[in-house]
Amino acid sequence: MSFLNPLALWLLSLTGIIILFYLLKRRKREVFVSSIFLWKKIVKNLPSPEFHWKLPFSWILLLQIIILILMILALSNPFLFRKSKENFLVIVLDTSASMKSTDVFPNRFFVAKKRIKEFLETLPQNTKIALISSIPPQVLSSFSDSKSHFLEKLRDLEPLDVPGKEKEALNLALSLISKKRGEIFFFTDTSFPSKILSLKENIELVPVVSENPRNIGITHFDIRSTAGKIGEYEILVKIENFSLGKEKIILRILANEKLLHQEGFELPASGKKNFTYDFICNQKIYLKVEIKTTPPDDFSIDNFVGAVIYPEQTLFVLLVSQGNLFLETALKTYPQIKLFVKNKISQEQLPEYDLIFFDKVTPPFPLKGNIICIGILPPNLPIESKGWERDLPVTYVKSSHPLFRFVHLGEMNVRRALSVSSLPGAEILLRSFQIPLMQIWQRENLTLLLISFDFYESDFPLQVGFPVFIFNLLQWFHPEVFDPQYYKVRTGEDFFVSREGNNLLVGPHNHSTKLEGKSIFSRVNFVGPYKLNGDVYFVANLLNSQESNIFPQAKNHSLKIEEEFSPAGEEDKWFLFPLLILLSLVLLLGEWYLYYRGMQ
Repeated sequence: MSFLNPLALWLLSLTGIIILFYLLKRRKREVFVSSIFLWKKIVKNLPSPEFHWKLPFSWILLLQIIILILMILALSNPFLFRKSKENFLVIVLDTSASMKSTDVFPNRFFVAKKRIKEFLETLPQNTKIALISSIPPQVLSSFSDSKSHFLEKLRDLEPLDVPGKEKEALNLALSLISKKRGEIFFFTDTSFPSKILSLKENIELVPVVSENPRNIGITHFDIRSTAGKIGEYEILVKIENFSLGKEKIILRILANEKLLHQEGFELPASGKKNFTYDFICNQKIYLKVEIKTTPPDDFSIDNFVGAVIYPEQTLFVLLVSQGNLFLETALKTYPQIKLFVKNKISQEQLPEYDLIFFDKVTPPFPLKGNIICIGILPPNLPIESKGWERDLPVTYVKSSHPLFRFVHLGEMNVRRALSVSSLPGAEILLRSFQIPLMQIWQRENLTLLLISFDFYESDFPLQVGFPVFIFNLLQWFHPEVFDPQYYKVRTGEDFFVSREGNNLLVGPHNHSTKLEGKSIFSRVNFVGPYKLNGDVYFVANLLNSQESNIFPQAKNHSLKIEEEFSPAGEEDKWFLFPLLILLSLVLLLGEWYLYYRGMQ
């Protein structure tokens, strides 16, 4: 038995007071009456005036002491631990990319599934088990004693080429047993920091890894255009050696499967090396960088990176203005842009352009597409203009937004701006006190950048960061044109498919998905090229040094699989407070009955 309030037990000393009252007897006092005939029986039962050291037996005294003890015990809030008949167990299986390592035959994931099956044979019949995968963290099988259902879910599970989410998976497992005091067994290769397990007392780690795995991987891959020239690019590749010894490596760079460059080198243990390479392409290419070792390492997923480059893309941009030299000059700088300048446009012509600037010219209604309004308020927006405000200093800049990357506005001032409120749900990028000067508003068929001041009414075009802002703006609206890395993504990320019509997207392992029009593809789970309607559309890469480091890292809390598993049953707290109170009330009724029966 345990107590939540053990200090209340000191009140048990009050039982001595009850006993003292029974030892003390009241003294007789003389009273003159006319006759003692009716008082003989009363006088016979009156206590003597002496102090009795010997306590006379009394059922009422016994009940009073027991009632007091029960009430004090109730105040101490006692409870008992009782063991249920069912055992609760959560098995978390690591499905991250590193589980494909072949340092144990045939790979870590296969061995982990085999050990889980062996583990199930050691469990008692009354064990309820649940299965959780780490990528994505989800419950595949809730608590059940049906091993056949569990094994069916386990059989369908396969590892993905995605970095691990061990913390999220373990938190999910902890939430399942938060009120059951069950146990968690994590079958993993331990290729994650041990601090993830530092506060998880009821997690047992079952490592599936060899003592000396070998791996050399590409952990960084960047592409950039040189000097803004179309077709000239530079790539940067970072290679790391995660093995214990020196490794001989061959680096190959291919364009549309044709070899561009090849070189061999050696990399010491824990060594790193960066490579840069310049090349020219004037048409779409599928660029691939790969490394090879002799003998092959244990983790091949990070030996490859790739990208798709589209240098021939053209952006149709319309400037609707009465004349803006700053904007025209900045937009004509980029050869990817085909610029059109008009003084008005109809609503039917909007879909013909990829990006439209309305410079002090009221746009038609309704607005669709990518729109930038400068010094003008579009019609039928859920805000109104309160006129013009003058001499507005910039008091807030959202420098973390991509539009202001590498942009320093200094002491920019606005001579005159529209006094408008923020649009509902808009993102404010620039503000003067409470007046938004620049805000982004996105709806289903509209992305609107509202600049509430005229460039000629400010010193913004004179700022050094103005041309950088224009480039950031173009890249933010159309990254597929201005960002050479747009068509390379990391596994686990989403990719926006911008092609209209019915499309068939086929992944590296021939996993096909039908897409209707523009949509977000959220199942980039495997390394390699993804083909849209038969052509390579984008490439997914791992590029994660933590996942490439396949050495065991989380060494604490480890448990050997050969041990006999006997999961503890669930233990509940059984609070005795209600029972003690009920017994006290029953005994009080008994004491009341004895007292009044003796008085009769």
